[in-house]
Amino acid sequence: MNILVMVDIEGISGVYTKEQVLPGECRFQEGRVYMTEDVNACTAGLKAAGVDKIYVYDCHGTSYSLIWDKLSDD
Repeated sequence: MNILVMVDIEGISGVYTKEQVLPGECRFQEGRVYMTEDVNACTAGLKAAGVDKIYVYDCHGTSYSLIWDKLSDD
């Protein structure tokens, strides 16, 4: 089974202020880390459930919010 995960930074665990969601703001990097960690938790659960392939689409703004090199390969 293949799964598409579409993720946006609003609603991510730990994100509660606009400074965490707007590029150029002082806490945007923190929001990106939280978003990446949530995606890793989601994909870990999907893999544990037997999903074969997972596609991740960053739906926030210009799609540069996830920290791609920190996404889990496991």
